[in-house]
Amino acid sequence: MPSSTLSKFRALTLAAGFLASATAARATLVDVSQDAYATTGTGANSGKIGNVAVSKKETGFFDFDLSSLPPGITADNIQQANLRLFFRTTTGTGTIAVVPVTGQWNEDTLTGKNVPGTGATLATIDATDMRDYTSLVVDVTSLVKDWVANPANNNGIALKTSDANLRTLVDSKENALTGKGASLDITITSAGPQGPAGPAGPQGPAGPQGPQGQVGPQGPQGETGPQGATGPQGVAGPNGPQGPQGPAGPQGPQGPAGADAPELVNFLGGFNGATTYAKNDLVISATADTYFYSLVDGNTGNTPESSPASWTGVGISQLKSIRRQLTTNAPGFCSLISIKLTGTETAGGRIFYTVRATDGGSQIATEQGVMQYLATANSVTCTVDTSDKLHLGTVNSGSTPGFFNPGSQPGVSIFDNVSFSSPAPIVVNEVTFRILNVSGAKLRLEP
Repeated sequence: MPSSTLSKFRALTLAAGFLASATAARATLVDVSQDAYATTGTGANSGKIGNVAVSKKETGFFDFDLSSLPPGITADNIQQANLRLFFRTTTGTGTIAVVPVTGQWNEDTLTGKNVPGTGATLATIDATDMRDYTSLVVDVTSLVKDWVANPANNNGIALKTSDANLRTLVDSKENALTGKGASLDITITSAGPQGPAGPAGPQGPAGPQGPQGQVGPQGPQGETGPQGATGPQGVAGPNGPQGPQGPAGPQGPQGPAGADAPELVNFLGGFNGATTYAKNDLVISATADTYFYSLVDGNTGNTPESSPASWTGVGISQLKSIRRQLTTNAPGFCSLISIKLTGTETAGGRIFYTVRATDGGSQIATEQGVMQYLATANSVTCTVDTSDKLHLGTVNSGSTPGFFNPGSQPGVSIFDNVSFSSPAPIVVNEVTFRILNVSGAKLRLEP
């Protein structure tokens, strides 16, 4: 039964590249501590700008302070480490190289004339994967292991490209609009159980008692003085407590039934005025945690809040089945939901899901399962019961806990590891899911 648990004190997912195991693990979020970009040959500094630019002449730099990791961990405790980036806009084609930085730098002084050196390429990101207003994760496990083993090597990560027509903007930590700066999502395995307590040492000898001070003589009691005059009336005291609530009034008549949501909606994240939406496409509007689904095909340029003929609002509790796309590069991954909790509130529920992947031809792999989740404001755990899973082909789906901005809300994601009997690239990789919100907590779909 794959499961994992994490604590909020700098938590967030992702273990997307392996099946969850019985080994105790927790996901820890390390937010970027410095970010900037340097333009070749110029003395301009970009340390306080809301985006980090990457092009042939612009190199992006990101620094991460690992001092928030639990004390005493070693490189062997790092099970998975993913770099999460939020792409604002991308133009052109080509690839971006993810490389380690080999020299020290400071976001307040970095320019194109004092750029530090960089190492060998860790991973590449294709421009087709850098969709606007979309998060993307890159596996940097080997680099973070090296930083834990050799802290002096931690000079951060750089993004660079040699393609002349490619340019992209990544959100920085100064971006007040989204608050989606870069982060490291680190899954840490347990360092092992604590050993037994050693025997108690012998009790030391009691120290000498200090001398008691002398009691002073009691003075004589004075005579009772005459009663004073009555003073003026004091100020009025505070209002008394509020009385009990009166009886409830009679129940009003039942209102008309609301519109029934479609049986299946296709979740596409935040609304984009340049996108053409099909009937039953679901989007997040400009108002936080507000959802609309399209009433018509060919829906372009119609703002959901002001276009009732093209869009209608819907609450998460009204949705039945929701479909969204996983990444097509194995392992596939996408976020599902997060939960708004405060204080000592808790939330739990189940997510029934079906994963479907094809090679664009006759090969298909599919799997059905049930994910359970349980969360407080500071922690979250989730599991997929393998005894409940059905599959045709090789999918190997699993769940991952994490915390999602804005609000650092606890939530869950899904991943798979699809393979076909005849090796072929994945063309379609999607998950259809239905939420059973047992606790009735407020949920949010994560883009």
